[in-house]
Amino acid sequence: MGLMIINALVPIFFGLGLGYLAGRCGMVDNKNISGLNTFLLSFSLPAALFLATAQMPRQSLAYHGKLFFVLALSMIAMFAVGLIVEQKLFHFTLVESSAVTLAIALPNWVAVGLPLFLGLYGPESTVTVGVAIVCGNIVAAPMSLLLLEAGCIQSAATGTLGRLAIGLWRSLKKPIVLGPLLGMCFSLAGYTLAPVWVRSLGFFAQTAAGVGLFVTGLVLSRESLSLDANVLSGLILKLLFQPLLAFVIAAPLLHYPTQLVRDAVLLMACPSGFLGVLLGVAYNARSREAGALLLLSSTACAVTISAVILLLPLIK
Repeated sequence: MGLMIINALVPIFFGLGLGYLAGRCGMVDNKNISGLNTFLLSFSLPAALFLATAQMPRQSLAYHGKLFFVLALSMIAMFAVGLIVEQKLFHFTLVESSAVTLAIALPNWVAVGLPLFLGLYGPESTVTVGVAIVCGNIVAAPMSLLLLEAGCIQSAATGTLGRLAIGLWRSLKKPIVLGPLLGMCFSLAGYTLAPVWVRSLGFFAQTAAGVGLFVTGLVLSRESLSLDANVLSGLILKLLFQPLLAFVIAAPLLHYPTQLVRDAVLLMACPSGFLGVLLGVAYNARSREAGALLLLSSTACAVTISAVILLLPLIK
């Protein structure tokens, strides 16, 4: 088990460390990462997720549909709890709460989840992470965008449902969502990709995990370490309560299969993603707390994910 943890986590922190050092040493501009981020989110990762889902056996779609449901419930519940904490305890407005709440609710499946599952379960686990990424972009991201857009769209003609539709449409148009969705359509249709397309897309797909880790390291290198009551509460919700919540939903409540419960718990144990930071900067909505959550959760996950991996065999 110890060797399994090492094999899963060392490549993750090696990639994060390279990106962090490159940003800190000035080898790569960590203030302007739009090019790398575009390559990751619009090309390499969509290619990897499309290939994984397009080659997925049709019979496994039911399994992943159940996983999608568990992850969606877990993120919605944690998003709601985060909003309550930010407003009642720290007196943030809804718009101010959106970035840090997204950092709590949406794990970093792009940079941490993908290499973690590859290290533990092999290439076939890419489908599981792909389903999680689609779920995050369809469920969690639009909830945050709704709050952020509410602060920008003042027209009375655009109501709550209209703003929610805008956020959902913007998420659905992203290649990172379209890639796995199209792949699922191929799988449902029983279509087999020609080997030439598998090889062509594979050139980009093979770079997804490494580029994701490197970009996250760059983002971390520009954030300052700041631990206060707000950030500490976010860390507890993200790294402790969210995996526990996924377990409660999947096992005692829904009685799902053991492997699905383990997958859901491990996915929710991943640290905060950088989307909350990027949206906070773009909308000027309290990105400091989201940045601190990103930095500290990415560091602390070496301990928490190791603990989760050790506990997974106890889930029967």
